[in-house]
Order: sequence, then C-alpha cells, then structure tokens
Amino acid sequence: MGKTRLACAGIGYAIGGCGSVEAFERARYTGAATGPGRNWPVERVREEALRDAAVSERDECVVTVHVTDGLANALERARDELADADVVLVCQEESGGAVAVALTAPVRPAPKVYATLSLPGPETSATLKDLVEAALSLYHRCLPPGPENGGVSCPWLREADARPLRTSVGGLALTGSALRADTAPLDWHYATDVVLLPVCGQDTEDLLAAIARVKDAIEAGTDLAELVADEPDAPLRAVFCAEPGSMVRELDRALASLPRAHAEGKDWASPNGSFCAARPIGADGGVALVYPGLFTLYPGLSRELMRLFPMVHSALEDLGTATGRVGYRDLMQRLLGRLSGPEDEDRLERELVNDLGALCSIGVAVTTAHTRLVQTLLGRAEIGALGYSLGEVSMIIAAQSEVRELWGVGAASSSPVLSDGIAASERIVREKWRVPDSATGPIWGSRVVVGDPEVVRTAVRGRDRVFLSHVNAPGEVVITGDPAECAEVAAGLGLPSMPSAHSHIFHTPLMERRYFAGAFDAPVTVDPRVELFSAYENRPLPKGDEALGAKIVTMLSRRVDFARVVRAAYVRGYRYFLEVGPGGVCTRWITDTLAGRPHVAVPLERRGAPTVNTVAGLLARLVSNGVAIDLSPFLPVKKEMS
Repeated sequence: MGKTRLACAGIGYAIGGCGSVEAFERARYTGAATGPGRNWPVERVREEALRDAAVSERDECVVTVHVTDGLANALERARDELADADVVLVCQEESGGAVAVALTAPVRPAPKVYATLSLPGPETSATLKDLVEAALSLYHRCLPPGPENGGVSCPWLREADARPLRTSVGGLALTGSALRADTAPLDWHYATDVVLLPVCGQDTEDLLAAIARVKDAIEAGTDLAELVADEPDAPLRAVFCAEPGSMVRELDRALASLPRAHAEGKDWASPNGSFCAARPIGADGGVALVYPGLFTLYPGLSRELMRLFPMVHSALEDLGTATGRVGYRDLMQRLLGRLSGPEDEDRLERELVNDLGALCSIGVAVTTAHTRLVQTLLGRAEIGALGYSLGEVSMIIAAQSEVRELWGVGAASSSPVLSDGIAASERIVREKWRVPDSATGPIWGSRVVVGDPEVVRTAVRGRDRVFLSHVNAPGEVVITGDPAECAEVAAGLGLPSMPSAHSHIFHTPLMERRYFAGAFDAPVTVDPRVELFSAYENRPLPKGDEALGAKIVTMLSRRVDFARVVRAAYVRGYRYFLEVGPGGVCTRWITDTLAGRPHVAVPLERRGAPTVNTVAGLLARLVSNGVAIDLSPFLPVKKEMS
C-alpha cells in the first residue's frame, strides 16, 4: 500500500480575498497579492471541490478527512478510506477560510485530473495549500511566480520526450496527468472575465434601440447570459467586449458615439475592442492569414494567448517534438516570459539575432500554432495565406495538413547567409565589396523611408551600394546597403526615414541563389484548401506546385513588393486579413495598401497591447462584418447562485 498513488480530481479554495480556486489561480498567475477578505465557510470549499471533480454525494460514497496532524498522516488516512469510498475529501481550515482536495484512485474516470501523487514521508513539510499550488502548476503548465520570471507565472513547456511534467514541494512529489488543452482547448472564461455580447438591429436606429434595451435590462438586474440574442440574418450587429461589471459603460459609449460614426459612414470601435460595422462586408469575403517576416519575435509573445487558448500551448509543444526542434525549448521558454528583467530581455534578443536558425524555427512554430487556433475559431480550413519575405516559409509550413518537419528551416539555418546570425550579411558584404577587416564602423544596414516607392526607386537607380529592397506599402519602403549612402538618399529626397534595428542581404543583388542551394529542395505537400500568395510573381502559387522551394529562393534574392501581394489577394476576393505570429506590423501595411476599400486587417497579437482586448477585437470585427463564427466560448455564462 505504501506505493499507492492518489489522483487529485478536484480542488476547492476560499481564503481571504480569493473566494474560489479560479480566483486564487488567477491571483497566483499574475503575482497579485491575495490580501485579507471575508471568512469563508468550509462547506463552500467542500462543495467547490466536489463540483470541480464532477462528484455527487447522492450517487457516490464520499468520505471527508481533515488535516489535523500533518499532511502526510491525512493523506495516509485518505489512502485507507479509498479502499471503500469513491472519493475522499481532504480539508484543511486556515485563517479566513479553507482548502479542500478531492482525491480518487487514478483508475477512476474523471473529467480531469490535476496531478497524481504518492504518499510523502512523515518528515514532509508540505501543506495542503502547497499541494494545491503544485497541482495547479502542473495542470495549467505554468511555472510559479519567481524572480527568474519577473514575479509572475509563465508557460511551462514539457521536455523533449513529452513525458509528464513533475514537481515536488516539501518532500511531496506530484506528476502531471491531464493536459488543460485536452479538457478545455479554448478556455477563455477561466483566464479572463471579459465577455462578448452581440446586439443586433435592422438599421442604426433599430440597433440603438436594442442597445438601450439591453442596457436597461442590465441595470434592472437581468443576467447577461439571458440577453444574448444573436440574429444571424440581422443587417447590423454590434459586438461588445467588456467585463460584466463594465458592460453598461461600454453600451453607454456606443449610445453616445455610434450614431455619429454611422452617419459619417464609419465603423464604430471602442478601446476595449467593441465594434460595429457601418456597412458589413459580409460572409462572402475570403479570409487570408498573414505571416510576418524574420525579426518579429519579442519577449512575452503568446504568453497570454496560451492561457486563453490552451490548444496553442499544446501545439507549440507538439511541433517541437514532431519536428525534432526541441533544442530550442529553453530559448522558447525564455521568450514566453522566463526572464528576470530588462537586461535578460536584451541578452535574449541578442542571442536570437545571432542564431537565425533558432529565430526561424521558433517563429515558424509560433505562426503555425496561431494558424491552428485561427482555423479552429473560424471553423474552416478554406483560407488564403500570404507572407512577408521569409514569412512565406512560415506560410508554406503552416499550410500543411500535418507538420512533421519545419520544411527547409534546418538546411537554411546552416546556409552561408544564416549560419552565423546577423553577422553573415557583413561577412558577405566585406567579401563582395572587398572591405578590409581593418575598416571600422557599420558597412551594411537598412533604412525605412516614408515616401512614394517610384520616387525612391528613381533615386537609387544607378547606385551600386544602395538598393530598394522592400515595398511595404504605397507610402513606405526599405532601402538597404551602405548605411551612409542610404541616409544620404533619404536626406536628398527630403523624406522621413529611420534606420532598421537589423538588416540582411535578402532582397538585394548581393543575395545569390546558391547561398540556399538545396535548402528548400525537399518536397512539401500543402493543404489544397489553402490558397498561397507569393511575392515570387505577386499572385497565387499554383495548387500542387512542385517548385515551391525554387520560387522561395528566387523571391528572397530580389525585391519584395508586399503591397502588390496584398492587392493580388484582394482581387481574388479576400477581404479579411488576420496576421498570425508576433508583432502586428504587417497589419498596418495592409491597412495602408487597402485604404478606402472595404476590408478588415487585424493581428492576433500586438506587442504592448493586452492580448484579451486584441483577440476580442478581432472576433468582434469579424462577426460584426458577417463572418460566421461560433461565439459560444466567449459569450456571458449564467451566474451561479450561491
């Protein structure tokens, strides 16, 4: 009996300022102080643990064990009780409330199992609260707050062999069991209080009346869940994004400013993400995913997204295991938030710039995981896709029905232009321009210029050390080459400009096809339901194209005109452009390129912006414009009566 394992199938928690296990886990995740609060009855905690474990005392034998003489002895009594009982509740009262854990035999079916544990020795110093914290870390796969990750939790990735996560506290050893992604792939309500509330109308006047009725109902005490009345055929649909306690304020915003916006033919939007299209584009518009370029990774990317949507967490782990790219786990872990401070962030960014293989691998993994999430939210696989520069490689990899390898990334990483990081460009430039090693100062760089591409093209014509490498949008380009000459060109034109943080020889005459010889020769099978757009010829790539690798290499060796690619997708009927991956910079270029034309361009994540608001705003814009999306994971849920 000494080696009997116990399964933690349910948790109840109510102490001080945290009246539920959900509130406690959220506070722990953010590092917020729980603080003193009311005194909670033990019965409340006991009921929460049983409800969490989906246990009914009417149908099953439940025995309660109280922690009175140490956790080890209480767990031993629980083990003995399980010989006859179905479930044993282990309870411990503390100042301000109590903690409870529902324990079962590991073989008993349960909706979820936070963790399994073996009986600790009598010398264990762990408490029941310690057990709860460790079990929550394993189930949510979040490292606990600590100085090494800035005092907040961050996603915890499994090891290379995908074995269960393990942890120990005070001599108590626990092993992860169920994955949150398996039980709740879209766990929006657990991670945030923000809900989406659609309100429909036949025209603006009718919509405003409906908004006023909803507001009155809320103020009268009506549950938000009872006010969800989405009408698929309604011409106008406003989607409000707010926490329940702030919903009236959000409705007031609309009542005050929506009439004027619609009268001027403009869409209405709020800072929280709420949105109402003045002239909905409709469901016939195609949806295209947009894949950013190389230098877009940043510390903290996807951290909140993985919490809102556990399937993203699992997708990143599965990609690392399936493709053998598990060597970058530690780098990815740090990118997700395991950083002690700004100095550590700067060090990480320098490491990635000097390891372009890791930069590519992690970037491709992130965009692929985001692609799976967006396809799940849309409920469809029929999409378009366009990439910016090396983002086309991410696009092709993500367009596979099943990703078993990061096509071309491994071979490309060892190529002359990527093998030694950003320094590769300078090395090649020195060789081609015969710059002596004794020469000091930068010899290669890029500059973003705000101006007409044709004007800039004319200005660099005839120069052999400045090149127009990128056309990002109708009013923004990138010139690349000798930094001093680049600055001279911009100054001569009198156009605003600024140097890029990083630069490479891609999309200039110095980039030779032979540098990537064989890198993208492997066959790749793209899902035929995905239409790929490439800067190779600024149009869709043929279905079943067997020359994708050669076209990628050609694209990388000549100027990229992203604006033309965007317009090509628009001509093909795509109206919704969703940027996957980190950053959100492509979204701005698309907005500028399609200015004055009906379209929606939004990122899944935007650096520096709350992910909850970004995702809620994305969904609100799509739904308001008529895209069919199942909003049930985001709608208000009925309040539980206590």
